[in-house]
Amino acid sequence: MTNPVREKALKFGADTTLIGILSEPPRGMLVIDQPAIVLLNAGLLHRVGAARLHVRLARRLAIMGLRAVRFDFSGVGDSDARRDSLAFEESSVLEVQEVMNLLERTKDVHRFVLMGLCSGADVGFNAAQTDDRVIGVVQLDPYAYRTPGYYLRHYGKRLLEFEVWKRFIGIRVRNALGSRDNDKSINTDDAELVVNPYAREFPPKNEVAVGLERLVDREVCLLNIFSGGQDAYNYSRQYFHSFSQVDFHGRLDVDYLEAADHIFSGLAHQQFVLERVSRWMEQFTSNRTAGQGT
Repeated sequence: MTNPVREKALKFGADTTLIGILSEPPRGMLVIDQPAIVLLNAGLLHRVGAARLHVRLARRLAIMGLRAVRFDFSGVGDSDARRDSLAFEESSVLEVQEVMNLLERTKDVHRFVLMGLCSGADVGFNAAQTDDRVIGVVQLDPYAYRTPGYYLRHYGKRLLEFEVWKRFIGIRVRNALGSRDNDKSINTDDAELVVNPYAREFPPKNEVAVGLERLVDREVCLLNIFSGGQDAYNYSRQYFHSFSQVDFHGRLDVDYLEAADHIFSGLAHQQFVLERVSRWMEQFTSNRTAGQGT
């Protein structure tokens, strides 16, 4: 019978009670001197992750001999709300560090990989710049900036759509005939007019570039996975083109799943993320010997 993954509840936090789950390898399968992965909330989603992605990934990594923690930020899921006035951008980074402090103190883990979707990706990126213990960051739908290639694909595709031309010509004909009233039946349907449910404010691109250079200088490894549901991203090389001034030295991998929605809810897309992250994590476990788990 295969040894089961060991999981235990965590209760920690200096000023706020935070709740998490630690997944550990079966006894005897811990790979020594390896980073733990910390899985970060996205918005109001609690620690299980979108479509339970964090649960599945934590257990898969544990089978590989790695530790993984999924926890709730303050005010989300089972964690208490904060009693101070810190903005989320500050408190979330502090809470990530509290998780790392806990594992360093109780499990003798000194290196970490952070992973998150959407706002969780933002927290991982920010925390990695603050704490030198972070050696890797996995971001699902991170900050994205439109490039000439983005606009070429976005508008080029629309120019080939019959319905777009039909609406355009219809509006021009109505205007030529003097029918300029607010016709509620006319739907301009520009993507820019649609408010995305996960919309978030991106920092200036030059600030992100400086952060990327800082991480690359520290030899932090990066994995970005974009979905077709990220409306600011529409081709695989867009991230590299956005930050062409940054020399990643081969430490950045980018994947683009055009058919995936923003939370990677499809089974095939979830499976892709699980396998991709697992393979990417193997770079930290190569040439290591297994030890007895504690």
